Amino acid sequence: MKKLIAFITALTMVFMTACSGSTEGDSSKTALPTADDTSSVSETTTTTTTSSMTTTTTQTTAYPQTTTSAVTSDTSAADTLSSNSVTVKKSDYADRLFAERSGNDLMDTLELFKKYLIEIVEKSGKPVTDTDKDGIPDVLEAQAQTDPEKADTDGDGLDDLVELVLTRTDPTNPMTDGKTNDAKADSDKDGLSNEREIALKISPANPDTDSDGLNDGDEVNKYHTDPLKSDTDGDTINDGDEAELGTDPLHPVTNGIADNKHYIKQTIPEDSEALRMVNKFGESPYKVSLEYEAVGSAKRYILVSTSRHAAVTNYMKDVVVGSGVEISSYGDFKSKNGVIKFRIDKDYINKNLKGKKLANGADGIKRLAIYAVPDYIGLERIKTQYDEANGIVYAQMNGITDFALVDEYLYAERIVKSAEEYQKYMDQQKKNTVS
Repeated sequence: MKKLIAFITALTMVFMTACSGSTEGDSSKTALPTADDTSSVSETTTTTTTSSMTTTTTQTTAYPQTTTSAVTSDTSAADTLSSNSVTVKKSDYADRLFAERSGNDLMDTLELFKKYLIEIVEKSGKPVTDTDKDGIPDVLEAQAQTDPEKADTDGDGLDDLVELVLTRTDPTNPMTDGKTNDAKADSDKDGLSNEREIALKISPANPDTDSDGLNDGDEVNKYHTDPLKSDTDGDTINDGDEAELGTDPLHPVTNGIADNKHYIKQTIPEDSEALRMVNKFGESPYKVSLEYEAVGSAKRYILVSTSRHAAVTNYMKDVVVGSGVEISSYGDFKSKNGVIKFRIDKDYINKNLKGKKLANGADGIKRLAIYAVPDYIGLERIKTQYDEANGIVYAQMNGITDFALVDEYLYAERIVKSAEEYQKYMDQQKKNTVS
């Protein structure tokens, strides 16, 4: 099976190069890839030779790769069926072929792939014959270890090329997993058999063909939404969001309210991907969560990072707790009544916020306040509230997107120190004037 995957990987990458237009105008013969050359490297190098120039591009990638090169007209048959390098990663060789393509294109892409197999065989100078009409020219069937006289070599109900490109199963073994017929198996574990997914023109190698957040099997069997359309009812809210928020993905109006005008209260929790830059990778002594009333799923539109403002990172950093929070949104994000919450680490509270009190007697998390970080120099305090039992400091966002958590005891010390230093400076200036 490894050689089969290596073989089709090489052809797939040649195909992708052609689709990108990099071989346009190439009048030379092209070496056909073999399944035997399977080294492992981490960079993709594609060399394209045309009649006028040679271009080499290199990029770091986790995907499989191949190098295609021109061969002369007297190249031997053995050399014609070889390539400089093929790198195989079983789990994603077909992903790149179908990356960012909708399910509607799936079968069209397979047909295009068939045409390209013919094209590269023609360029190699070999005869283009496909005896069994399975889409794999006979000259390549030997490399694929399939029967050139049978469209379905192993008799499992799936044509050989479909197995190699779509289901990623072994076209020479009717039960790739050793248990289930490949047509009846569920390669992507989405609850639909391979043969049913192919009949529905959805990907048997991707559990969520339309990338709407719903498993293809759930779309077909549970929600009855279209697994080829991310927004079945056309209301601008994708099916996965509607299922999550409780609106009807089959109708643009739910309970008399248009879904694209329905503000729904929701929380972006601490473990959300939208907050990973602050909560997972940040080194602040708190975890952030957000609350919104929003149209659609707020977590799809929000990305939170640490603050880049100089007040937080430079001249006020001695009084700012943690790295600050900067909230970005994209697309047509509609929201109101946003709340930002900082849950302070208990050890930090005990070690850093106990003992020294503010003038009003407050200590613990009440030493902290949330400040807006405006575009100009400085910080502006906003109304801050406290949930002492859970160690949470929170505030209404009111359209603000950049926040800092400030220890007001340290801030007061800084102000006093600055005032004392200023007074000393003025006193010295007076003495200098008198003398």
